[in-house]
Amino acid sequence: MAKSNQKILTDFLETIIQLVSKGTSDTYAAMVIMKFTERSSAKFPFARYIHVDSNKIKINPKINSVDPKLIANFINKEINTLFSDLFRHLLKREMGAIVYDELKEIGVKI
Repeated sequence: MAKSNQKILTDFLETIIQLVSKGTSDTYAAMVIMKFTERSSAKFPFARYIHVDSNKIKINPKINSVDPKLIANFINKEINTLFSDLFRHLLKREMGAIVYDELKEIGVKI
């Protein structure tokens, strides 16, 4: 059974924050995610449903009505805009097989 957009995004963003904060801080990691989300809201209006405060991720359940392919496009854009190949490798390793498979299932390319 496929997971909800809310769950997939939460798992993905938690992994990103965990990974980024290892080299910086939770606050910095959250700021990077929120800045990207704010700047992406014109192209991805559903981004307004995503809120990150420190390391707490809150995603409005309304995001579940969004086509998963749009969620995948948002995640792909975030990965390609913010992170290097090395970070992508670390991200794959850190997130684990289940989260990776869920992202792959909706069309995310890491």
